[in-house]
Amino acid sequence: MDTKASHIFSSADLWRLIWPLLVEQLLQITVGMADIVMVSSLGEDAVSGVSLVDQINVLLAQLFAALAAGGAVVCSQFIGARNAGKASVSARQLLYVSVGLSLLLMVAGLVSRGPLLSAVFGAVTPQVMDQSQRYFLVTLFALPGIAVYNAAAALFRAQGDSGVSMRVALVANAVNVAGNALLLFGLGWGVEGVAVPTVVSRTLGAVILMRRLRQASARPGAMVDARGLRSFSFDWPIVKKILAVGVPSGVENSMFQVGKIIVLSLIAGYGTVAVAANAVTNTIASFEILPGASVGLAM
Repeated sequence: MDTKASHIFSSADLWRLIWPLLVEQLLQITVGMADIVMVSSLGEDAVSGVSLVDQINVLLAQLFAALAAGGAVVCSQFIGARNAGKASVSARQLLYVSVGLSLLLMVAGLVSRGPLLSAVFGAVTPQVMDQSQRYFLVTLFALPGIAVYNAAAALFRAQGDSGVSMRVALVANAVNVAGNALLLFGLGWGVEGVAVPTVVSRTLGAVILMRRLRQASARPGAMVDARGLRSFSFDWPIVKKILAVGVPSGVENSMFQVGKIIVLSLIAGYGTVAVAANAVTNTIASFEILPGASVGLAM
């Protein structure tokens, strides 16, 4: 028997899907390092405050990534079955659920950010807590952009194209770094100088990716049509399938991140220097998981 004939995807097909994801993940870590380096000009309190909140933001981003993965799996199944209608319905349901969840979490964060940060990182100094509060307040508005970006990127991956999100990530991250430099060094802002570019870049990335998705939907023979989102229509059976994949994955990833947050809350008791050192080290250590994370997204 010819084993090659039984393969749905060749090694070349998989590599074309994986390497853009590897670059995209690398860009995210590199920009995270740039944020830490730039905000360090404001002192240890600012670095500590930003790093504490970033761990919560990572947890929220992982929830959206897991939900997007669930949507991509469902959409991919319909694409494989050559059912363009159901593939398009699943794509739109993923976008609806992602936006709805992001708005819910954003409002919940705005209402409870004070008690939440105090409960998790109550051992930090008042100066660090003030920096955390200010940074968290602004970055919460990035959640809809992060949710839509993850959903749109997952839909492109479901169609075998991960290069689009890589190129959009490159543009968005460049805007983020440039915005940090302008607001921190040019205008002398505080931690808001890192937070505002994060919101702008994430929102810009989502807008560009959605526009590309709509353009792809208009092409002849497109299996996924993400247009017509204004004509809201909720399809619970499809949403249930998305959640059946996304929720277990989200819980699994969240448990690991929650563990990191608990450890960080203990480290906070050792002082500002320890928190700042942990932030820098965690950013560098993120390079270790790049290959596995990229292959996981591709699969």
